[in-house]
Amino acid sequence: AEVGTQEAAPTQSLEFQEAVAQILFQRCDARGCGTLSWKDGEVMSCLQQLLMTYRIPLPELSPESLLAIYSQVKENNSEVEGLTLQQMCDFAQKVSEAASRWEVSDESQE
Repeated sequence: AEVGTQEAAPTQSLEFQEAVAQILFQRCDARGCGTLSWKDGEVMSCLQQLLMTYRIPLPELSPESLLAIYSQVKENNSEVEGLTLQQMCDFAQKVSEAASRWEVSDESQE
């Protein structure tokens, strides 16, 4: 690349995002069981750390909305308590999508 030209930041590569998610997931998995517990606050702790890493503010969603998204992610794998790494990534994605939809609908009401 020529000096002065900006390429896409390597920090946004999928491999980097997955590595960051895995590190944060392991850090939040206090029980060391390979899943993050909703009841113990591990899911929300991991979500907050993931969003902070990418400088994304925590969405102003109600606890009920967050729990509904959690339940949606969990519905295909309800026999295991907590979220796996892949499910945690899905949860974070869905929370971000829900937050952007909420902001749009909030603005349209003014």
